[in-house]
Amino acid sequence: MKKFLSMFLAVLLIFSVMAPITVFAENGPYPFDSENEDIDFAEFSSLFLTDMETYEMAVLYPESLSLGNSDIFSGASYDLETNTLTLNNVKAKNAVIDAYEMGDDFKIKLIGHNELAGISSSGSTRGCTITITGSGELVVNRTGTGYGILVQANGTASKIKVDKTVKLKAFAYADAEADIEMPAMAVYGSTITNSAKLIQLGGTVVAKEPVYDEYSLDIYEQIEAYDLEWNSYDWYEFGLKKDGVYYIADEEYDEDTYESTGKYWVYSVTYDELLDCYVLNEYADGKGVSLDGFTVVTEYEPMYDESLGFYIGYTDYPDEEDDSYKTIFDPYEKEPFDLCVDKNGTKYGFYQYDYEYDYDGVVESGTDTYVYNLIEHPTYGTIAICDESRDSLEGLTPLKIDELELADCYYNSDVVVNNGGSVTEPGKIKNIKASNTNQGVKITWSASSVAEKYRIYRKAEGQRNFTYLSTVSADKKSFVDKTAKSGKKYTYTVRGVNYVGLGNLNSTGATITFYDAPVVDIKNITTGVNLKWAKVAGATKYRIYRKTSGSSEWTRIDTVTGTSFTDKTAKSGRKYYYCVKAGKGDTMSGYNIESKYFLSVPELSSVKNTKNGVRVSWEEVKGADRYKVYRKYGNNSYEYIGTTEKAYYTDKTGKSGRTYTYTVKAAKNQTNSAYDKTGLKIKVS
Repeated sequence: MKKFLSMFLAVLLIFSVMAPITVFAENGPYPFDSENEDIDFAEFSSLFLTDMETYEMAVLYPESLSLGNSDIFSGASYDLETNTLTLNNVKAKNAVIDAYEMGDDFKIKLIGHNELAGISSSGSTRGCTITITGSGELVVNRTGTGYGILVQANGTASKIKVDKTVKLKAFAYADAEADIEMPAMAVYGSTITNSAKLIQLGGTVVAKEPVYDEYSLDIYEQIEAYDLEWNSYDWYEFGLKKDGVYYIADEEYDEDTYESTGKYWVYSVTYDELLDCYVLNEYADGKGVSLDGFTVVTEYEPMYDESLGFYIGYTDYPDEEDDSYKTIFDPYEKEPFDLCVDKNGTKYGFYQYDYEYDYDGVVESGTDTYVYNLIEHPTYGTIAICDESRDSLEGLTPLKIDELELADCYYNSDVVVNNGGSVTEPGKIKNIKASNTNQGVKITWSASSVAEKYRIYRKAEGQRNFTYLSTVSADKKSFVDKTAKSGKKYTYTVRGVNYVGLGNLNSTGATITFYDAPVVDIKNITTGVNLKWAKVAGATKYRIYRKTSGSSEWTRIDTVTGTSFTDKTAKSGRKYYYCVKAGKGDTMSGYNIESKYFLSVPELSSVKNTKNGVRVSWEEVKGADRYKVYRKYGNNSYEYIGTTEKAYYTDKTGKSGRTYTYTVKAAKNQTNSAYDKTGLKIKVS
């Protein structure tokens, strides 16, 4: 057994050395199944304690790796959800902690007095930062047999961080005769070169200055963008519909039992005209949703949108020439693109892949290049669309940033941190701010370094005490109160919480009057684009904003006290985005965005009898691609009689002796202009 465990440790060490250098990191360990025969050691994550004299081992992650006795180090426990190893009075002066690919959010929480021989962390994909936190004490490497605390960053932004609440002593080891030097703390090969950030020691520190060795590697500049070509949702279990909106849903399963929870991941599917595709958005935070109230449209099949004539999503990739399926854009993940520019300074994103194939002894190799046009979307930021006309970087100049320095940093002497220090609850939360959005009141605040959670409170005007609203995790610095009532004034505050207790309450907080964001109905009328909305409780005025398609800047075009407005300056053939803010004084609501393609009313020029029928003529309308002709007899309503792409139309169906009135609408895609209600009259001869 000892021989097997030694070999297991050796294998992990080999793969930690051989792992390729990358310059990014992900948090959290990689889920592992010991029954999987196809183990990818480049993705392997593990956390274990080993007694270096007896080689007894406690495997804390993954639990499925049944090696050693998990009870030999009583007081050591691991929580996967928070990626935290808790040491509660662990006395194991010959034991080392080995963490491999456990992520940059890996934490060691101290309770009571603990003693270890050493702590080692390494990784090359998820990062391997060690954060030591808690209210306890830790002595490392008292026997002087190796490193105290070691991080092998392998080109990631990994570091050692010791919170100021911790009482720590890490011993160095040196043997001048054998020319061996083992630092008390060391970080090798990190992309962080600032000594204050590479090894962060909170509280009172007694140690020598760190020593550095540095080398560098060229990398391309990168930008994160949504990839319209690849972020498509191509499989789901249910297609749903509710209140005229399509949704897609996948069943939610318990992470431990893999059994259905009876709930679903649900996303709305809406059409974005700028991107010319459908967009997914989370419904009720995306998960834990019941299908009550939804109508099941399809199951394991694509959904058909009758209004546009497209299938939404697909269960298999359709033929390239089949345009009845439309991409669904998923705005939840961004991928970094390398950047280049052309001679005009336009930026492009690109990927390049080297390939080599062996076909029956014939080797083919080369480089695949994908170039992406980058556009800015007013809602989703940078969008990357593959440029099918480019298959190389010819004519483009790759951008490079300064050389990336990979730093080695270590303390040669013993390190004492916060000897005799103490832990307190979080202090008063600062910079609390409140703002109105179309979802409710958004509260933001500055983070506390020791808070594990934040509690949000509210009181309405006239109330004496705050009322609890919700609790969010420490990685959140904002909260939206969706229960606020329009026209009411509220004061909000935030309190930090950790395992010691509640932090001090900031009684000042942030005060704001909430106003609902108007929901605007837009249509083309004879004098321009007409906007209407319902009265907002408490509001005394409404500000109207407009921007054109492709612009990121809003322009305020008017302020009114009523609930309607007509934009008489709109130009025919242009698409406009509008929003309305409601409020009083200087406090305004959030806003909802609506858009409209504007077409002017066709100006009728003549109507006359010809040998072929009644010919109606009008002036061409800018932006229109066709015209719809209407006719009425006497005092009846107008009825549609035909469509033409020309600026005239001949009605061959009029009955002789009758008097008709004709009018015309301009049209493009799904947009129609208003029409001249007076029209032109003529008696058919």
